[in-house]
Amino acid sequence: MRAAGTILFLLMAFVKLNGQPVSFKASWYHAQNVGLSHNTVTGMSMDQNGFLWVGTIDGLNRFDGKGVKIYRHDATDSTSISNSFIHGILADDDGSLWIGTRDGGINKFDPVTESFQHFKYSEENKNSIPNAPLNLFFKDNTGTYWASVGEESYGVFDSQTGTYQKAEIREVDTGRQVSSPNTVVMFNDGSMIGASFTGLFYVSAEEVKAFREDSQKEIIETEQIDLSSFGALPNLNRLLVDKTGNIWFSGDSEALLKVDKSALSESVNKSIESGTSIELSDKQFIESGDYLIYGAGDLGICAKNILTDNDFCQQIWVNGELFSPTKLYKDPKGGIWAASWGKVL
Repeated sequence: MRAAGTILFLLMAFVKLNGQPVSFKASWYHAQNVGLSHNTVTGMSMDQNGFLWVGTIDGLNRFDGKGVKIYRHDATDSTSISNSFIHGILADDDGSLWIGTRDGGINKFDPVTESFQHFKYSEENKNSIPNAPLNLFFKDNTGTYWASVGEESYGVFDSQTGTYQKAEIREVDTGRQVSSPNTVVMFNDGSMIGASFTGLFYVSAEEVKAFREDSQKEIIETEQIDLSSFGALPNLNRLLVDKTGNIWFSGDSEALLKVDKSALSESVNKSIESGTSIELSDKQFIESGDYLIYGAGDLGICAKNILTDNDFCQQIWVNGELFSPTKLYKDPKGGIWAASWGKVL
């Protein structure tokens, strides 16, 4: 049996024995006991006050370690969240939260008033958020907010005006349209790599800067990273560049794959060498020493040695039921949380 309705907190002790990480300890909380709004967890983020915010397909939850407070859409309250199907959570520097939803655009949450400001699609405003699920929302090191909406829209969101400068992503050589990213890595030189339905793509620092500064620019040109040796790949949604400069990624199959830096173009390698500035891998992979820690479904929590490519996996059983993690989140305090679609957090 597989565990359902559990909040799982992992205290990982990756103690090495003969070069292998051997164990980690886990403590968990049953969703029924803490009152989580739904067992299907879509995102996690910890705020400045230490609250863990948990997004589900039916509500936003503020977890204090003992119980939760639930925020759902209320048609009679204009200050409630615009949609209860949560797609992502960003804890901002000023203490506010940005909440991405499936059918209600972007919400900004004020923790003092506990009210939500809505940024949604409007037929009257061509610069509003498109009427599609928000797949990704993050803030880069220049203070710019980026949003990926639906399958074909990626761009910059102005938090002051609520407007969205969208663009199509196209390969510079072929003109082929690229799907909007599910996740990205940004580098200190200003460039980025994205993972999407159509693979991995690289956007140069010059192209990123040009898009930020030109409000009329409607196309972001990219260099596609060659993944032909891997055959047909499913939706790519996890991405990390390790300390040696190799790219790790995975999709719906959960298999962890590597693009060696020797297979990358000179421009991509140069960007990687500049160092990582924004990496959303804390919600996907965790890099610890020579290991990448990741959720691998029924295999449990796995640790891959990035130097040898060897894997060590340990299944987790909760009250006699198998816990099948697909997502990990490392909070600012170093705590590690695991989630599984439709099963547990």
